[in-house]
Amino acid sequence: MNARSRFASAFVTALFVTPLSCSKSYEATFSVIFPSIAAAVGTETLETSVFVVSRDDACEDIIERRRTNQALPTPLLSTGPIRTCDVFNGRAAALEVGLGNRAFLVVGRLRGEELVMGCEVAYVDDRAAAPVVRLTLFDRTREVPDAGTCGSLGDRCAGSCN
Repeated sequence: MNARSRFASAFVTALFVTPLSCSKSYEATFSVIFPSIAAAVGTETLETSVFVVSRDDACEDIIERRRTNQALPTPLLSTGPIRTCDVFNGRAAALEVGLGNRAFLVVGRLRGEELVMGCEVAYVDDRAAAPVVRLTLFDRTREVPDAGTCGSLGDRCAGSCN
């Protein structure tokens, strides 16, 4: 395994933390880490859903339900598909979530099919560390396309790959 295949591509997206009891908003971020450069380059869109949760292990249930097409809890918000490069380049709209325990579910697609998915539970407030959502293959039937000449998601988004 070479250094390039061990390296996971990551980027940060903005979200706004809005306390439900007052009008002050806090700007925060969360990071998405892909399992490989090829997975990052191959992911065309990302969809983020945020859930209010009471348990730290809530992602296990959310992931299993999503993977098996079962009904999910009602999300606090869901972005719909956003081009991965729009998120990478900071052109995606910020997310507004209130203070509290939240589960961040991120699903990446290629040609409309789920490719990668990850979930992270984090307590959201103005002092909390930014959540990190680590993506893995959606399931074992998905194949990650070859990254070609792309050395990074940034290369793909800049149009410098063959």
